[in-house]
Amino acid sequence: MSVGSFSRMGAVAVLLAVSVLPARAAEYRHPKNVFAVTYDERIWSPDIDASGDFGIQCREDACKGALAGCFVNTQRVVFGSVERIMQGFDGERIARDQMAAFAEQKAALEQKVAGSVSWDRTADVPPQVVLAYAPRQIAGHPVLQAEFRMSMAGQVARYVSYMTAGASHSIAIVCHASEESIAEWRPRFDALMAAFRTPAPKTR
Repeated sequence: MSVGSFSRMGAVAVLLAVSVLPARAAEYRHPKNVFAVTYDERIWSPDIDASGDFGIQCREDACKGALAGCFVNTQRVVFGSVERIMQGFDGERIARDQMAAFAEQKAALEQKVAGSVSWDRTADVPPQVVLAYAPRQIAGHPVLQAEFRMSMAGQVARYVSYMTAGASHSIAIVCHASEESIAEWRPRFDALMAAFRTPAPKTR
């Protein structure tokens, strides 16, 4: 299966702690009702790319300009039930595809900034699997989850990848944060996953 574009995984900055803010829920609904997700708009801001894929980034005023976020890629699977799609996921192959995409993105970004940014190339971290894909349940929904790490221009980041399904679509959600802050961000990424509903409930 195609894991989709990883173009949102650009330069990764060091994350600053997010202030504790009262929750204020917002909702995004996929245009074909594949999924809906609610999120705290005091922390998260939606980011929809040119192809229409949904992403979410930490708001600048909440994160002091640091980068953390997730993006979602969906792919139609004709006559695919959730069970059939989940059974069809090959975690090892998906991880290989993601590693190749990470390596391509890393090379492109570092080539682009090489003339203006310097970093310790002896401490380079190529794309690595930290945790292989394994099944879990999040808010009653089946998920395959894995974790990766790599450096971009000297900044080491972690990527938490979730594979799930709904409404005859495979759904890939990839979240990123700096390695030193990943323990803080994993629960926030899981909270976003718990807020996913597939398919999106119909509006009245």
